[in-house]
Amino acid sequence: MTERFKVKESDVPSELKAGLKELAGIVPLVINGKKGIEIIFRKKGDGITLTGKDGKLLIDYKEINDAFRGLGLANARSDKELKNIKLSEKRRMEKTFVMPDASRNAVLNEKSVCEWFRFMALAGINGFMFYTEETYEVPGEKMFGYMRGKLTIKELKEYDDYAAKFGIEMIPCIQALAHMQRILQYDCYNKIKDTTSVMLCESEETLKFIEKIIAAAVKPFRSKRIHIGMDEAWDLGRGTYLTKHGNVPPFEIMTKHLNSVMAIIRKLGLRPMMWSDMFFRALSATHGYYDTSITITKEMKKQIPQDVDLVYWDYYHTKTSDYNDMIDKHLEMGSTPIMAPGLQSWNRFWAGYQYAEDTVSAGLKSCFGKGVKELVLTIWGDDGTECDLFSTFPLLQFTSDMVFTGKADPEYSKINLKGSAGIDYDDWKIAGTMDNAPFIKNKNQPTLAKSLFWEDPLLGLWQPQLDGNRVNSHFKKVSTDLKKVLAKKGNERLMMPYLLTDILADKADLPTIIHEAYHKNDKKKLKEIASKTIPMLVEKIRELNVCHRGVWLDNNKPFGWEVLERRYGGLINVMEYAKFRLDSYLSGDIFKVEELEEKKEKMVDLPRNVFGGTNSWRVSSTGQYFHQML
Repeated sequence: MTERFKVKESDVPSELKAGLKELAGIVPLVINGKKGIEIIFRKKGDGITLTGKDGKLLIDYKEINDAFRGLGLANARSDKELKNIKLSEKRRMEKTFVMPDASRNAVLNEKSVCEWFRFMALAGINGFMFYTEETYEVPGEKMFGYMRGKLTIKELKEYDDYAAKFGIEMIPCIQALAHMQRILQYDCYNKIKDTTSVMLCESEETLKFIEKIIAAAVKPFRSKRIHIGMDEAWDLGRGTYLTKHGNVPPFEIMTKHLNSVMAIIRKLGLRPMMWSDMFFRALSATHGYYDTSITITKEMKKQIPQDVDLVYWDYYHTKTSDYNDMIDKHLEMGSTPIMAPGLQSWNRFWAGYQYAEDTVSAGLKSCFGKGVKELVLTIWGDDGTECDLFSTFPLLQFTSDMVFTGKADPEYSKINLKGSAGIDYDDWKIAGTMDNAPFIKNKNQPTLAKSLFWEDPLLGLWQPQLDGNRVNSHFKKVSTDLKKVLAKKGNERLMMPYLLTDILADKADLPTIIHEAYHKNDKKKLKEIASKTIPMLVEKIRELNVCHRGVWLDNNKPFGWEVLERRYGGLINVMEYAKFRLDSYLSGDIFKVEELEEKKEKMVDLPRNVFGGTNSWRVSSTGQYFHQML
């Protein structure tokens, strides 16, 4: 390795030594080296300062994590720049947590977790939590996380020790009310079941169970903090609870349950946070979260414990004023919220960069003005985590840079990302454009690639949503642009989005092309599709399947991949079935293709050029199953 930097071990503050040894193999730094720029770490000041002086680089820092961000900043700059550098930064927010989803099939493996922590150190991110509904070990609960790749107490303890080397605080993030369908499906949990996903409130059995899982969740960690979830309890009090207690207002059920959980939390000496949406939904006439017209009375405020931090999640707004209004409503409830933006990783194969940048920057500007001090960066994996979660690294860098500088500056982040992850922001952002076809006027990030990739070529369920626009050429451009940068060091992960967009360059418009050829009685075109296009696409889908499998096994535990393996197998069979149907028609075995006879209809009533994509692969696959639209 190039000896670009060196440190004298005897001069390194003791709190940095363990982390520095881990990073010495990641950045070109040699401990007790003979060559390169000597770095001197000094614990002083109120942030980070890099000073080039007399051929040495002084890195002043406030907290452990700051020191390693300083190293990342140095690694991103040339020797010439460092010679006389004077760069100072200061956190605008005290804590930035990263929260990858470990409940939607993908659970990061040990190699990946350690890689995330090293990157976070160099980027200056000082908090981490796995989102675990039931994918963590609870002694005595054999079905908890069964065959789901659950994180063991031993694993989490080792991760906590490793994170601490970099000044990263790990905390548990669980659910103490809803999102529990994966355990409530088992008969052994019937006694604590209200509905398919919500636990039964006002039940001693439920509270005993919650105390047990909280005790297990906090056991591996140094921190006394815990995220107890409690969001999106859509049918709260509408199942067994309704039979037992009758119709009780959701706000009353929610606050009573929360106070019971808080008694457990206080008993264990913990400091909790929870999602805030259920309070808003319970008070809103439309059951909406972002309803700032709700009235919070003094009596209601008294029912909300003041020793729980409310986490305001918002993944959709791009105006700072919207965040200001919501933060003000949280302040009315009695405390300053924790802000939780989303890095647009769910229901897609690669993070949506532009929309994430727009929503994160608007939210953080509001946080700076309103005095919000903590951040949770959500990295969701809804519908099976098709996305490579590493694709969020540039967005994590972008957010951390904004925390340290107070402004959104993608150019600054492009420089810093080179030093923290060794990757090119612009190259990775190409893949993030796959969902942004030129005609689309969505306010939210559409799920274009996912919807059209899993789409049945005969049914063409999403074709009407394209409003007559063709998108093969859009995907062709993205795949061509990706192909140009594939060979660059650090771009190995771009192979998966390249293969995907290369397929969509021929598949995205295929249902419409088939439909038009059929109704024009263009049998020559249909024969070409059946004999050439579909077999070619099947082979490319097989190649993507193998590539995606490799990415998954490199990133995650193997559990959960079986879901996507079945999707790929299903798509390949459906493509081959389409060929069979067309061949049968062309040979005269059948006189019509009934799937192509039926008039195509829009499944989602949206304005022209607003694409209503899916957050479930099933909706692309069949008209037999239709739910949850975006």
